Amino acid sequence: MSELMPAKLFSMVGTTRGAAFEIAAEATIGRGDDNAIVLPQEAISRNHARIAYDPEEQCYVLEDAGSRNGTEIDGVRVRDRERLGHLHVITFADRYDFIFQDPELCARRHPETEALPSSEGVDKTVLEPLPPAMLPPTLQPPTSSLGDEAERTQLAKAMVPLPELPAQGGPPEPEATEVPEREKSRGTFLLEIIDPEELRERIELREGENLVGRGLDADVQLKNPNVSRRHAVVTVREGKVTVEDQGSQNHTFLDDEQIDAVRELPPNAEIRFGSVTARLIGPDDS
Repeated sequence: MSELMPAKLFSMVGTTRGAAFEIAAEATIGRGDDNAIVLPQEAISRNHARIAYDPEEQCYVLEDAGSRNGTEIDGVRVRDRERLGHLHVITFADRYDFIFQDPELCARRHPETEALPSSEGVDKTVLEPLPPAMLPPTLQPPTSSLGDEAERTQLAKAMVPLPELPAQGGPPEPEATEVPEREKSRGTFLLEIIDPEELRERIELREGENLVGRGLDADVQLKNPNVSRRHAVVTVREGKVTVEDQGSQNHTFLDDEQIDAVRELPPNAEIRFGSVTARLIGPDDS
């Protein structure tokens, strides 16, 4: 029987930053101590999710275990068994991001692969150092207000030590280059955030697509937990503005009507992303 190299699950951001886990045949994830991977955060369900190698699929699969706050792969909610590929981003409870590392690229394998032995009776998942190339610049025990002392202690045990850097040498730093300004539309449109939980501000929309969401790559970044990482796209083109939901968990609304297709926005339209309300301001109104 040929054995596969174990997959790994590790985090580089947030309160779980530095945690790294090895997965052989399977691993359950949750807040309860009976899980192979224990995430003691409040938002994590006692039995949250499961990752296992499926011999028929010849790859690892992810299942949500009916968790309260859900599981996502690359920002898309997991509704059924989902195949995992190398370097997929798995998000637990809409806030804790982990990277799935599959050294053997099981999802791309074509020859038959025998099932790994059952994990029953095997010790819990072992913490292993990350590859040096994937280590973040610094790893410190988290000090999140979400957790108590027990949570911080448990996460601190999962921290991975950084390798020592050479005292001298290394490639020269690249010369600074000027970052081009965002292309402005013909007559600037603004999106005014008017939700009481957000700072009241006006965000300029560029010509073309403007991603609205909680993710770091969003053009209009809203930090409200009811907003998905990739929530909606507002498009400015030839003086017209449209909005399209991106399969968000809490939906997008135009004048309190949920939208399920591309909709053109009239002047002073009121849009709601989850629980965050915004108003479109046209060039003549700004």
